[in-house]
Order: sequence, then structure tokens, then C-alpha cells
Amino acid sequence: MSEKDTTFDRLQERLWSFAEHRVITVAGKTGILAELANGPVAIESMAQKLGLAAMPTGKIVRALTALGLAEPAGDEYALVSGLKEIFAPGPRDFTPFLEHSHFMYDRWGQSLEPWLRGEKWETQKRDPAGIRLFDEAMKAMGGQIARRAADLMDLTRVEKMLDVGGGTGTYAIEFAKRAPNLKAVVLDMPEVAEHGRELGKNTDISDRVEFTGGDYMDPQCYGEGHDLVLLANVLHQETVERASTMVRLGAEALSPGGMLAVIDFSIDEKRRENILGTLFAINMRSFGDTYPESVIHGWFSDAGLGDHGRIDIDPHRWILYANKPA
Repeated sequence: MSEKDTTFDRLQERLWSFAEHRVITVAGKTGILAELANGPVAIESMAQKLGLAAMPTGKIVRALTALGLAEPAGDEYALVSGLKEIFAPGPRDFTPFLEHSHFMYDRWGQSLEPWLRGEKWETQKRDPAGIRLFDEAMKAMGGQIARRAADLMDLTRVEKMLDVGGGTGTYAIEFAKRAPNLKAVVLDMPEVAEHGRELGKNTDISDRVEFTGGDYMDPQCYGEGHDLVLLANVLHQETVERASTMVRLGAEALSPGGMLAVIDFSIDEKRRENILGTLFAINMRSFGDTYPESVIHGWFSDAGLGDHGRIDIDPHRWILYANKPA
């Protein structure tokens, strides 16, 4: 087969990726992924339990198998081992993020072409159900990344942490679990902070994670003397000017020797190689972007930080960090 033919074959596969996404999404929404996570299970018995028709259920399961997400065990099927824990019902269930991404891509279909022609990308206002879905989706995705980040970072000397734009505390909670002396302040909009307080009321670390409402562009909201200031998945939703200001404010809030850490999508310097990084830049439309390592390290330097470093969380996300001189 010639290289041209091989490239065309890859293109055909890529063009079907949206259909693959729909298959995975509907499998999660109907409970198929949860059943496969607890498998092996026969298609007919699974369909009956879920109130689904056996024939289309079989087609979905076999497509999931072809995609490498499920595997056969005789006449039964189960999710591959690496996926079982994230689709089994419980705190690590990833299904809410699938539902959110399904909704997001629907909006892309309505807005992408008009935006390309210079028109405004219309943002749909979320109703309470939409807000709840988004929150659950961010916890589902954020929890996976937060656990990895907490395992990769050295938190032994961190006692005071500020999580800027930290939502309902996904990262702060995971960091606190690994560092028994760590106390975190999560800064976000007042309504988000209130929701975080409600969710964290009865957890075993509720006394070590505090939620405060405010504007993260307001220097008064940052406090001072932090050992760690975390900017997780917030810089990408801001312009260059606002993002660099947030880095400066975070640096000013550090104690001497403290660390400023950015967790975000990784992207190459020319912004044309990383698949998730380039696609997510589109999702940020005209108000934000996916920023290369050199840009973020430049903000660190401008803010007076040194000892720059990088930790790769996975092929698509990184931790970029720098320290305030002691």
C-alpha cells in the first residue's frame, strides 16, 4: 500500500471519529459502559436489564470492542482493564463528562461555521440542570487529572495553598488528601464557592479546605504567604493580558520559596501538533487559548519567579511550575 493510500485510510478513520464519540456517549448514557465495567456480561442479559433492544445493543457493544474499549470473553463482553474503574458507578465515574462533551459538540455544530465567518459564537445560558451537568462533568474529568497531579507533585512542605478558580475544590481536596498538614483556600465565584462548601460539609477534610467567593482578577482575593498557588485549567479561558496578570497576582501571593503551578492542556510552540491542545483552543473561541510552554514560562519570569520546571501528567496535559526566590 502506498503512503498516499495509507494517509487516505487514516483520514477516513478520522472522519468517523464523531460517530465514534456518539457511540461511546450513548453507551455511557444508557448504562452499557457501567454494565461492561462490572462484566463480563452477555449482550442479551445486559439489554434486558437495561430495558434496551438486544440487536442494537449488540451492535454498540461490538463497535466498542472494535474501538478497543471492550473485549470479548467467550460470548460475553467486558471493558478493558484500564477503563473498568472509571466507568463503574462511584466517585470516579467518567460518564458525566461524556454527556457534557456530547452537549459541547452539538454546540460546535451550531456555532463553528458562523464563528469562522467572523460572527459571534453564541453561548447558550445554562439552566440549573445544565449547571449541574457541567459541574459533574468537570469533577469527572478534573478528578482523574487531579489525582495524577497530586501523585506527581512534591507536597511534603506545602502547608498553605491557594487554588485560584478552583471550582468545588477537586484539586484542593486531592492535594489535601496526600498532605496531612496542608490547608487550602479555594477561590471562585461566590455561587461556586457556596456550592463547594455545601458539597464538602461532611468530608473528612472539610476543616482543611476553605471556599471563598470573589473575583480572581482582584488582588485583594489572593491573600499572602502561600506555599503553593495553583492555577489549574483557568489560564486557557483568559486572554494573554488577563492570564499574565493572574500569574503575577499568584506570584505576589507566595511566601519566599513558594511555588506557582499551572495545570493545563499541553501544546507545542507552533501550536499545530498536539491534537487536544489545538482542538481545545477552538473551544476557547476568541476569549482564551491554549498557551505554549515558552509563553507561560515568560509570564513566570516577568513575575519574578525562577527555577522553572515541567511535569507531564499525560500526553495531553502538563504541570508548569516556578518558585519565588527565598
